[in-house]
Amino acid sequence: MNILLIEDDSILNDTITGYLNLKGNLIKSLEDGLDAINIINQFDFDLYIIDINIPHINGLEIVKHIRQKDSDSPIIMITASMEFKHFKSAYKNGCDDFIKKPFRLEELEMRIGKLIEKKNEVKRIEQLNVHLEKMANFDSLTGIRNRRCFSELLKDEAKRSKRHQNTLSLIYLDIDYFKKINDSFGHKSGDNILIKVVKVVLSQLREIDIFGRWGGEEFLILLPETNLNDAVYV
Repeated sequence: MNILLIEDDSILNDTITGYLNLKGNLIKSLEDGLDAINIINQFDFDLYIIDINIPHINGLEIVKHIRQKDSDSPIIMITASMEFKHFKSAYKNGCDDFIKKPFRLEELEMRIGKLIEKKNEVKRIEQLNVHLEKMANFDSLTGIRNRRCFSELLKDEAKRSKRHQNTLSLIYLDIDYFKKINDSFGHKSGDNILIKVVKVVLSQLREIDIFGRWGGEEFLILLPETNLNDAVYV
């Protein structure tokens, strides 16, 4: 794991760096706020450990700067003060956790582990949501919109077309003799035909056009801002 440590106490800086290196991490350690800003602008890190009181630019300003670039990586703040205003400001700016000086290195390691675990869980949930959304809106075989999703988009486009008085065309198509393909060569061959047909059709459409599988070998193409003659050409 790549970690950026910003701590102006050179002894503490060396101690934390040595300990986390032994645990298999890659540590970039700094003692100055200006140096930190320059490094943050150039490189990405998996986690940040920042002292509130460091020269030239304080830790709270550095947290704000990090969050303008990186909204996900955990930030732990080190402080000798437990004043509420520091807590409030740090959390408001995007800090994830606090650790008060003096502290045990094992405690720091534990906090890092919990934050990384939380980050990974959030990422897993986001990936799951993307997968679920795809399952809900896209045909699993061809990757184009399924019937439910296409129906909703058709309603929306019809309303938009009417509101702006734009033309809107709809193409219905199916594959001739598709049952014969399945009966003669099997459903796997039929699936391959569907996938190839979809690829051919998609290669001829614009980005704003909407292509959906209506069922079996039946498809619909929604062509926004397209008149009948242009739809026939498509």
